[in-house]
This record gives sequence, C-alpha cells and structure tokens, in this order.
Amino acid sequence: STKTLAELNCNKIETHEGCGKLKLFMTESELLSMLGNPEKKEINDNADQTFFYYSKGLSFSINSNGKIREISFNGWTGWKLDSKYITFQGTPEKNISWKMSLPQVRKIYGRPLEQTTKTDEEGKYQNLMYGRIEFRFRDGKLAAISVY
Repeated sequence: STKTLAELNCNKIETHEGCGKLKLFMTESELLSMLGNPEKKEINDNADQTFFYYSKGLSFSINSNGKIREISFNGWTGWKLDSKYITFQGTPEKNISWKMSLPQVRKIYGRPLEQTTKTDEEGKYQNLMYGRIEFRFRDGKLAAISVY
C-alpha cells in the first residue's frame, strides 16, 4: 500500500539525502513499494528513467542500475509545464521558501559553484548549483529544488 509523505517523514528537503525515507540511491523497487506507480514514466536516451508523482510534487531520476540518482521537488506550479504538479508540501533546508528570489537564495547559500540561464519550451529559467543541491528559478522565483 502506498504511503503519504507524512508517513514517510518527508517534510524537509535534505542535501545529500533526499527527504525522510525517500533517500537518494535507494532502489526503484523500494520507491515503488512506498509511493506506488508514478503518474508518468519517461525513459531517457541513456537508459535512465524519470518517474513523475505529480500529486506529491515530486519526480525521481533512476539510473540504468535501478537506483535513484536525483530527486526533484516542485515548489511552485505557476508555469505551464508543471501545471499537473501540486506544490511539494515539505520545506527546503536553511530557511529557504518557495518563490524566493535568486538573490535571496544566494544570500543564504553564498556563491554557487555554477549559475546558468537556459531556455526551454516554457521560456527562460536560471539554475544555481551548490555541491549536490540545485535551485531552479522561473520568472525570478524559486520553482524547484533537486538533490543528487
């Protein structure tokens, strides 16, 4: 039977870890036993898969060995691509909050290892990368966080 995020103690995003019992590097079968089948599954070029759990505000990248290599938390659904997502109900670490501006996040985390601006079908977005946590901004507001 699938569990709620509260039952999985998933209420805080942790760098290097994941969220509660949803841990980086756990297996695909462990994930499925906790959350059930994803609402959408994509197979990528390099045999990686992405599992989308829109109703929990989460997605998981799974490597070809069947281990979770990245967890993404969607915190703001104000852009079209993510309209299926609900907002992830947990909170990021270090007093970060959804929709915070890029300068506000930089002030808390300091200088990023990398800062990029890219464009996709939804328009421009910025990423701030620190070690094994990445912040994505849309329209200047924090929209998603990934740990890997």
